Amino acid sequence: MSDIIKIKQLNVKSTIGTETWGKPKLQPVIVDVVVYTDVMKCGETDNLEDTIDYSEIVKAVIKFSEEGSFNSIHEYSIKLVQAITSEFTVEKINVKVALPRAHLHSNALVCSITRTKDNVNELFTKDDTYTIDKLNVNTVIGFNDCEKVVKQALDITISYYPKVDSEIKAIEDLSNIINCKILADEVNDLVERTRFITIEALASSIANCCLTSFGVEKVNVRVEKPNAITFASASAVEIERDISSIPKLNKKYQSHFQSEKRAPTHVAYIALGGNIGEVAKNISKAVKLLGEKCKVLQTSYLYETSPMYVVDQPNFLNAACKVLTDLDPFELLAFLKKIEKDIGRVPSIRNGPRAVDLDILFYDKLILKTENLIIPHPRISERRFVLEPLNDIAKNLIHPTKQQTINSLLKVLKHNPSEAYNKVRRVMPIRKQLWRWNEKTYLMGILNATPDSFSDGGKYNTLETGLAHAKEMVENQVDIIDIGGMSTRPFSDDGVTEEEELRRVIPLIKAIRAEPWGKDIPISVDTFRAEVALQSVEAGADLINDVTGGEGDPRMFEVMAQTDVPVCLMHMRGTPKTMQLECEYEKGVLHEIEHVIADRVEKAELLGVRLWNVILDPGIGFSKNVEQNFEIVRGMETLVNENSRLANMPTLVGPSRKSFIGKTLNKPVPSERVWGTAAVCTALIAVNTSIIRVHDFKEMKDIITISDKIYRKN
Repeated sequence: MSDIIKIKQLNVKSTIGTETWGKPKLQPVIVDVVVYTDVMKCGETDNLEDTIDYSEIVKAVIKFSEEGSFNSIHEYSIKLVQAITSEFTVEKINVKVALPRAHLHSNALVCSITRTKDNVNELFTKDDTYTIDKLNVNTVIGFNDCEKVVKQALDITISYYPKVDSEIKAIEDLSNIINCKILADEVNDLVERTRFITIEALASSIANCCLTSFGVEKVNVRVEKPNAITFASASAVEIERDISSIPKLNKKYQSHFQSEKRAPTHVAYIALGGNIGEVAKNISKAVKLLGEKCKVLQTSYLYETSPMYVVDQPNFLNAACKVLTDLDPFELLAFLKKIEKDIGRVPSIRNGPRAVDLDILFYDKLILKTENLIIPHPRISERRFVLEPLNDIAKNLIHPTKQQTINSLLKVLKHNPSEAYNKVRRVMPIRKQLWRWNEKTYLMGILNATPDSFSDGGKYNTLETGLAHAKEMVENQVDIIDIGGMSTRPFSDDGVTEEEELRRVIPLIKAIRAEPWGKDIPISVDTFRAEVALQSVEAGADLINDVTGGEGDPRMFEVMAQTDVPVCLMHMRGTPKTMQLECEYEKGVLHEIEHVIADRVEKAELLGVRLWNVILDPGIGFSKNVEQNFEIVRGMETLVNENSRLANMPTLVGPSRKSFIGKTLNKPVPSERVWGTAAVCTALIAVNTSIIRVHDFKEMKDIITISDKIYRKN
C-alpha cells in the first residue's frame, strides 16, 4: 500500500526554451507534484520527522526552477523528478508541468511523467504524456443553417503518448519527441479549414492527424462546443484512439505533414521572386531544389508585381511556399543562398534586378535579430508582393511581433494610399506567355479529334481536317486550343484504348507545332490518362485538362508534377457512362465542388503540383442536372471567394452547346445552341470566370470582347 502527498498548481518561474535563436526565455510555470510514500508512522506519532515535509518539496521546486535553464518542458520535468528523488526518499513520483504562456491559442502546454526509484534516470518512457490544453479554434461546424455560415469557437484538448523511433540516451535526444507547438499549430490549421457537421467527426479527424502524421502512439481528444446548449456550459465529445484505430477514422482532412523516421521539427515560410531571365522557370526550379533538404508543403499562386525601391527595372514575379525542415535558421539561410547561386543569381545593387531571390519570412514562432538574419523578415508588412502570395497559404498565421494575421496586414496595406498605383496581378505562365487573371477572359477553342463527340464528332478526326480547324482558331485569335482524343459526352462508352487516344492526339499536336502559325499558340490536352498527358506535353502541349480532377489515373498527379505545366482539375462523379445517374448532392452542388476539388488540390500539392499551375473547372454538364448547371453559373464567384477553400483560384467553364441549354430552349440539335451558349458565357464573364471553353469560337470571341469591356475592371 502506498500513500500520497500532493502539491497542486505551484506557480514558479523558470527559463524553458528560447525566445530568439539561442536567447533563453523566462516564463511562468505551473507544477503539480504527487509523491508516493508511506505516512503510516507519521499518522501514529504525529511527528513531522516521520514523513516528507511538503514545504521542503516546495522550496526544492522553487530553487530548482529559478536556478536552472532548460531546452524543453520534458527536460525540465525529468530533471525536476531527479532533483526531488535525490533529496527525498520516495517510492514513486509524478510531476505535471504546465507552461501557460507557451502557445498563443492554448491555455497551456503540459508534460506529465511518472518515475519509480528504479527508473528515475530514464529520460523517456512510453507512459510520458503531453497535453495541449484547450486549444481555442474558430471553425464552421454544425447541422443547422446558421451554423454553416458562422464560425463557432471550439476548445480542443489533446493528450498524447509520443512514439520515439530512436533510443533516447542523452538530453539532446529529447528533440526527437514531437514538438507540442507544431502539433498545436497543425491542428489549429486543420480545424479551421474543415466543415464537419458533428464534433464526433472532427475529434476523429484530429486523432487521425496525430496518429498518421505525427507518429503518436495513442491520443485522447476532447472537443468542447461552448455555445451549443443555452443552459449548459458546453457540449463535448471525448475519444481515445491508438494506431489500430486508423482504418476507422475519418481521413477526409488529413494533415499536410507526412512523418517518416522522425517527428516534424520546424515550419518555415519562404518568399521567392525574380525579374531576369526565365523567371517562372527559375522560381519552379528553386522550389524543386528546396525539396532536397526540406519538405515543400504548399505553394502560393504566382504574382506579377511592380518593382519597389529601385523602380527602373522589369516587373517581378513573386510567390511563397511553406516548408518543413530540420535545418536551423542559419543553415536554412545558407541553403537558400546556395540555391540562388546555382540558379544563376549574381551580385547586383541592393533591391536591383536578380534571376531569383529567396528569403526566410517566418521560422516557427521565432523572433531573431542578428547582423546577417532577422526573423520575421523586417519588411513583410510593407511589401504587398510578399503579403499577397503569403496570404494564399497562411492567411490566418499570426505575425509573432505585430500580433496580426497575414490577412489583416494585407487588408491594411491595400487601404494605404501609396498602394493606389501599385499593380499586383495574379498570373500563370503558359508557353511563352504570361496570362493575367482578372484582366481579360481567355478563349479556349475545342478541337475534338474524335468520331463520336456530342456536337462535332467526326468533323475534325483526320489530321488534315484537325490541322485546318486549328489554323482557323489561331487566325480568329483564340487563346488556347483544347485537343481531345476521347469523347466524354453523357452515357458515352469508355472503350477507347490508350493506344487509340494517343494515335488521335499526338500526331495532331506535332503537326500544329510544325506549322509557322502553330509554334506559339498554347495547346491543352483533354485527357484523364497519365501516359497520354505525358506524351502530349513532350509533343508540345502546354496544359493538362483532366475531367476526372486527377482521379482517373493513379499516375496523373505524378505526371502533372513532373511536367510542371498548368493543369485543370474538373469536378465529376462516376464515368461519362454513369455520371448523369449521380446528380444528387446532399449539401448542394457548390458545396460538393468546393470540397472535392479542394481535397484534390491538397493531394496534388503534396505530390509536387504547384498551386500557381492549378485551374478549377466546376464540370458543367458532368453529373449535373439542368438546374444545377445554372446554379453553378450563378455561384462561380462564391465558389472561389475569400472564404472558400478554393479562394482566388482561376476558373475554366465549358458550357458550349450543352444539353442544359438545349433543354431550356427546346433545341435538341447542339449546333443550334449558339445564342444560348453566348448568354451563358456572358453571365460567366460577369462573375469573373477566367477561361471559356467553346466550339463556336468566332461568335464567342465577340461575346468576350464586349463582355470584358462591360465587366472587367481593367
